[in-house]
Amino acid sequence: VQYSNVQPLHMHDAFEVSALCQHIRDLREGADLTHQELATLLHVSQMTYSRYENGALDIPSSALIALAHFYKVSVDYLLDLTNDRTQRWK
Repeated sequence: VQYSNVQPLHMHDAFEVSALCQHIRDLREGADLTHQELATLLHVSQMTYSRYENGALDIPSSALIALAHFYKVSVDYLLDLTNDRTQRWK
């Protein structure tokens, strides 16, 4: 099947990146953690984590899942698909 009118989907088109960035920043600050501590958790450099948080670098799905597990929130919450931290988007 060919889809001639389908354009590639970029992360920035799928949802408001600033909402994701704000959620991960708020969760980090609420837990009183540093960029370095989260970078260590995700096995990335402090600079890479900082770029995730300020929206300069797309966050890989594996990192989103790791953050959701760490903070005990849903990925849907991180992606701003729900305001409920534990409820999945339907």
